[in-house]
Amino acid sequence: YFPPPTLIPNRTLRERFVRVRPPQATVGVLYFHGNAGAATEVPWLASVCEQSGLAFYAAEYPGYGNTQPLPRTEAEMFRAAEQALGWVYEDGIEEVILWGRPLGSAPAVHLASTRTVRGLVVHAGFASIFTVVNRVAGGWMRALDLDMFANADKMARVQCPVFFVHPSNDTLIR
Repeated sequence: YFPPPTLIPNRTLRERFVRVRPPQATVGVLYFHGNAGAATEVPWLASVCEQSGLAFYAAEYPGYGNTQPLPRTEAEMFRAAEQALGWVYEDGIEEVILWGRPLGSAPAVHLASTRTVRGLVVHAGFASIFTVVNRVAGGWMRALDLDMFANADKMARVQCPVFFVHPSNDTLIR
């Protein structure tokens, strides 16, 4: 559905931002991919959105998708998510549905907890990074206070409708 991305070193986040917008669309879906993914990974979702009259956007994170080599930190990811949301509104979209898939649930939940949006889809999301790696890393992460992406804590501030999607056979994120 989209042409394959051109993998040119040091692309900016804006150059890696995916946009599929029917002319009449006033509502858009802003998609945030998982750790092993890229902004171009869901052509099926872009197609469904377009056929439904919705705009579709997919954001890239610093250090992913062959973007400029920036640190992969929680703060950098959230700044990139805020920037992507700004681009959606600049494109004339009035209402946004955020969709986050595993790692992408963190920027989606973050935005939904700090901004007014139409809805939130948490697709195979997690409570926090600690809950994902606890079985492997044990208690040392808690002892060092290394937890991040605290989705569960932020959910209390989300004011929009939320739809949770999670496969029953997921062995990593439970």
